Amino acid sequence: MRVILSLITLSLILGSSKYQAPEKSYAEIHKPFLSVSCIDKVNQEEMDTCTQNAITFLKKEMQIDLNHLIESSEDKKYIKLLRNSQAYWEDYVETNCKIETYESKDGSGYFSIFNACLETQIIERISYLRWLKTNI
Repeated sequence: MRVILSLITLSLILGSSKYQAPEKSYAEIHKPFLSVSCIDKVNQEEMDTCTQNAITFLKKEMQIDLNHLIESSEDKKYIKLLRNSQAYWEDYVETNCKIETYESKDGSGYFSIFNACLETQIIERISYLRWLKTNI
């Protein structure tokens, strides 16, 4: 009797748990990370310079956070994982931004679009590294 009850309960649970992820756009999901730091620039050259400066600043911030994680641990395996994770992330971001900007690769706005992608990805990474600092 217990087996039958268990099977019925299990089938009810499994049958009613057809989870459907809410349909959200990339922009909705990543809204906190989207960058508008250079949106006020009046021409392409100013925007390119601005985004490059933002990326340089953000990369320094990211490195500070990564160094903090590495320096706060004595576990060599953990440190190696952090370094590998960062290297793999850098490869991923480079490739991902090339994919996101593929259609504009010959256009005049390519550099700005590519940098906006990098900026967004770096901001996401900084957020993740800071989460690691407080949760690991």
